[in-house]
Amino acid sequence: MILPVYNAEKHLRRCLDSLLAQTLRDIEIILINDCSTDQSGVICEEYAKKDARITVIHNDQNIRQGPSRNKGIELARGEYIGFVDSDDWIDPDYYEKLYQAAITENADIAKTEAIIVERDQQLIPQKTQNQAIRAGLNAGKPLYDLFRYEHWTAIYRRDMLIQYHIRYPDIRNAQDDVFLLYCTWHCRKIALISDTYYYYRQHDQSVLATKKTPYYESILRCFELQVDFLNRVEIPEEQYMESFFLAFYPVRYHAAHLPEEVNLQFGAEYRQRAAVILQKCRFGGAEKILALLLAGLDGPEEIDRIRKSYTYRIGNRLLWLPNKLMSLLFGKNENRL
Repeated sequence: MILPVYNAEKHLRRCLDSLLAQTLRDIEIILINDCSTDQSGVICEEYAKKDARITVIHNDQNIRQGPSRNKGIELARGEYIGFVDSDDWIDPDYYEKLYQAAITENADIAKTEAIIVERDQQLIPQKTQNQAIRAGLNAGKPLYDLFRYEHWTAIYRRDMLIQYHIRYPDIRNAQDDVFLLYCTWHCRKIALISDTYYYYRQHDQSVLATKKTPYYESILRCFELQVDFLNRVEIPEEQYMESFFLAFYPVRYHAAHLPEEVNLQFGAEYRQRAAVILQKCRFGGAEKILALLLAGLDGPEEIDRIRKSYTYRIGNRLLWLPNKLMSLLFGKNENRL
C-alpha cells in the first residue's frame, strides 16, 4: 500500500496503526514523506523501526500527492496496489477481504466502500457508488462511466498499472478522477465487496475544505486530461458523449458555484478556459458544446462575452490548425496509456 504524507502528524499515528493491524500480513507499506515541516517524517521513521514491512521515502522537494503516489507505484512489488491518505484509516480486515475478492474473481480491481467521518465524528456510510456500479454493469454500461471517485476504496493489479503506464497526473487536485478513468478503461473485471470499510476523514485542512483558485484550475486541467484521453481511444460516439459529459459535470457545477473568495476576474477566466476545452469534443459543433457551459446559468449574454474573449478566440483558431502544423508548433506527445 502507498501512503503520501504531508504535515499529517495529528492523524498519522492512527492511520499507520490501522495499516499495521491488517489481518493480511504479507504486505508492503510505502510511506512517501513529501517534505513535511511538522513531525510527520519523524513518525514515519519511528514506525519503520517497529515494522520491517514499512519503507520510508523522503522527497527532496514537495511534489504533492499525485507524483508521490507515482513514486510508490514504481517502488511497489506486490501483486496489487492500494492507496491510503495519511489522515484516514481502514478496518483491520480491509486488505485481506479486498485481496481475497480480487484473487477469487481474477479481477484487475477490487473495490469496497467508504465511511465519511464528519468533523463532529459522525460516521456516514457511502453505499451509493457500489450499488450504482453493480446496477450499471448489469445494464451493460462500461466501468469507466461508473467508478469515477473514491480511488482509495480499491486495490489495483500492479501489472495493469505497469503495462499501460497508468499514473496520477501532476495536478493539485482531482488527480484521482484521471487515474480512475485510465484504470477503468483498461480493467477487464472488477470485484465489489461491501463488508469492510475505508474511513475518510473530513476536517478543516482537508483538500476539499480548502477550495481556492488553484483548486479550480485543477478542475479544468482534470477535465482537459480526460477529454484528451477520450479523444485518443476508440470509442463509439454515443458512449464518447456520455463519458464527455460526465467529465464535464464538475466544471459546469463549479462555474455556477464559485465561492466569494475566488475573484470575479478568475470566474470569467474559468469559463473562458472551460469553453476552449469544450471545443475539443470529438463530436458536435463548437457552438453547441459551448452553450452547455452556461445553460441555465447566466443566459446568452455570458455566451456572447465568452465567444468574444481572447482566450476563446485563440483556442478556436488553434483547433482548426492542421494536425501536422500543430505537431510542428507544439511537439508530438509520445506518451500513450
